[in-house]
Amino acid sequence: MIKIAVISDLHYSKYPNPGHPERYGMFADILLLRAVHRLNRHIKPDITIIAGDLIADPPESGLLKELAGILALLESPYLVIPGNHDPAPEIFYQDIPRPPEFIDINNFRFIPFIDPETPERTSLRSREDIARLRKLTADFPGRVVSVQHTPLCLSESELCPSNCNYTNADEILDVPVFLTLSGHYHKGLPPTQMKNGCFAFIASAVSESPFGYFILDIDDNGKINYSAESLILPVRGMTDTHVHTRLAYCQENMNLERTLKLADFFGLKQIALTEHSGQQCILRQCP
Repeated sequence: MIKIAVISDLHYSKYPNPGHPERYGMFADILLLRAVHRLNRHIKPDITIIAGDLIADPPESGLLKELAGILALLESPYLVIPGNHDPAPEIFYQDIPRPPEFIDINNFRFIPFIDPETPERTSLRSREDIARLRKLTADFPGRVVSVQHTPLCLSESELCPSNCNYTNADEILDVPVFLTLSGHYHKGLPPTQMKNGCFAFIASAVSESPFGYFILDIDDNGKINYSAESLILPVRGMTDTHVHTRLAYCQENMNLERTLKLADFFGLKQIALTEHSGQQCILRQCP
């Protein structure tokens, strides 16, 4: 058995994206931090996959380093690959831990791929990487999971649009793998079995409603139980009477202007700023 957590397409930015108002990348750091705490406290996955497009394009200085600090809090092993909006791998992996050639966990082998984009905005896997997939699949007795940013589906499949696939998808999937795991296509796709028997899973964008991350529980027989976890409040109109400011001794990233925006974003009706820090108590000696 194995439990896999998947997060994709944060599109982190300090500013709203006027070209894509449905993306809330300016809150991606908060969403990622909430996901990491939930994974550590409640889900406890065997591995966490971050499937690309961590930041928005054009990149802003320091954002990858911020996200790397959040990812370092994960208690599970994790694997991060860049997407088409991220910097080139040699820059991306200056801040983000570079994954090994493969990771073996509980009779599953996770093989990451960083494939170039074509002018048609599809992706293309090199013959060398297809040969690597073939070799790493042939010498492993368990189930293989291919991890890439762009969805990997059979070419005649209608599981995802043709411009969100691989130019040489059929050649890649001639190598028998158990699961292809991707992001990029923001609408996502639940685990779906293709004609060749392989499952395809596409994580929807965590930066867009319903702001979710995903859990795949796979049993010893290969049955996949899938759940989507939303990071916003399940009920709108609630009140939070315990919101801190920068004056809190425990504050990490509090900002009053951002707090008000987050309250609206998460569906709160009202908030109350509440502090109980000892350093705010000033004793004045009376004459």
